[in-house]
Amino acid sequence: MKARIPPESLGSAEELLALLLRSRWTGEQVAATDVALVDSAAFAAQLRLHGVASVLALRHREQLQQLPPQLANEVVQAQRRGAVASLSQTAACLAASQALERAGIPCLPLKGQALSWQLYGAIGVRHSGDIDLLVDPAALPQAVEVLQGLGYRPTLPLPPNALHWRERMRTVHHVNFRDERGSYLELHWRTDPLRRTSLPPLAQLLPRLGVIAEGPLQGLRQLSPALQQHSLASHACRSRCARWKWGYDLLEIVGAAGASPWEPRVIAAQDPYTRQVLRSMAAQLRLPGWRCSLSDALTGRAAASERSELLRGGPGMGRTLAEGALLHAAAWAALRDGPARFEYLSWVATRVSPEIGEAAYSRVARRPWLAPLLRLTAALRREFRG
Repeated sequence: MKARIPPESLGSAEELLALLLRSRWTGEQVAATDVALVDSAAFAAQLRLHGVASVLALRHREQLQQLPPQLANEVVQAQRRGAVASLSQTAACLAASQALERAGIPCLPLKGQALSWQLYGAIGVRHSGDIDLLVDPAALPQAVEVLQGLGYRPTLPLPPNALHWRERMRTVHHVNFRDERGSYLELHWRTDPLRRTSLPPLAQLLPRLGVIAEGPLQGLRQLSPALQQHSLASHACRSRCARWKWGYDLLEIVGAAGASPWEPRVIAAQDPYTRQVLRSMAAQLRLPGWRCSLSDALTGRAAASERSELLRGGPGMGRTLAEGALLHAAAWAALRDGPARFEYLSWVATRVSPEIGEAAYSRVARRPWLAPLLRLTAALRREFRG
C-alpha cells in the first residue's frame, strides 16, 4: 500500500508546478525557497494529475534546468511513461477510425493524440486515459456494431430499443467501451453534453474539417483551429480547469502569436468561454498581480477541492466530485448569467442523487464564501425532495 502524501506536501508541489507553467509568460525564475518544501512523490502526483509533464519538457526546458535533479527526473520519467501510453493509444485510435471509415462511417478523433499533434506537433505531448471518436448521430447504431466487431464491449448496458436510444442520446453525449486489453473508447455523437455549446453534428461539420497530412495519424480528420478552440474552451469550462492540461491548451492557442494570453486586449478579443478559461487559469496558476472576480474565486475553490479528492482517492471521491460539479454549476448560474449556465446546472442536477443534493446544500450552508449559491442549492434541494 502506498504511503499517503501529506496535504501540505501536495500544496507545495502544486505551487511549484503553477510557477513552472506560468513562468513561460511571466519570466519568473525558480528560487531555492520554491523547492525547499517539495518532495518528489508529491511533485510526481501533481504531474500525473494535471497531465503536463510532456508540456513542461517541450515548452519549459529552461525552467526545468532550475529544478533539483530529483524533481527534474520526475518530469523525465512521467514524460517517458506518457510516450509509451501514447503509442498504444495511437494504434488503437487508428484501428478504430479506419474500421469505421471502411464501413462507410465518417469519424473524427477528439482530444488525445489528435489534439496533441495539432497543437504541439507530436502525439505524446497530450496524454489521455481513453480514445474519443465522434460520429454522426444517424450512424451511431452501425458504429456500435463496428466497435463491437473490433472487440470493444460497452461498460454499461446499451439501450434495448430505438426509443431508449433516443432518450439516451438526448441526455448524454457518448457511450463508453472497453476492449480486452483494457483500452477505453468513448463514442460521441456530440462534442459537448450541452447542446448549446456543442459543435454541429458530424455530417454538418465534414465540409469544415481538415485532414492530418503527415505523421502517425496521417489521413485522419481534424478540427479547424477555430473549431478546436471552441471545443477546448467549452470542455475546459465544464471541467473547471481542475486538471491544468485543458487550460494550458488554450494558453498555447491564444499565446501562439507571441503576446501573453493574459494581456487585457488579448483576453477581450476572445470568445466568452475562452475568456472564462484564461481568467480561471490566471487565478489557479496564481498569476502575479491578477485580481480574481468572485466567480473565478469560487471556480478555483471548486477545482482545488476536486483535485484534493482526486489525489486522495478516498471512498467518498465520487460523491465529493459530484458535489463539486453541482456547486460549480450553481456558481456559474448565479454569478455569470446566461442560458448555457442554467442548462449546465440542470444537466449536472440530473446526474446526482437526492443524497448528494442534500450534501451539496449542507456544504454550501457551512461555508460563508459560498453564500451567493445558497439560494440556488436550496432550490435544487427542494427539487430533489419532490
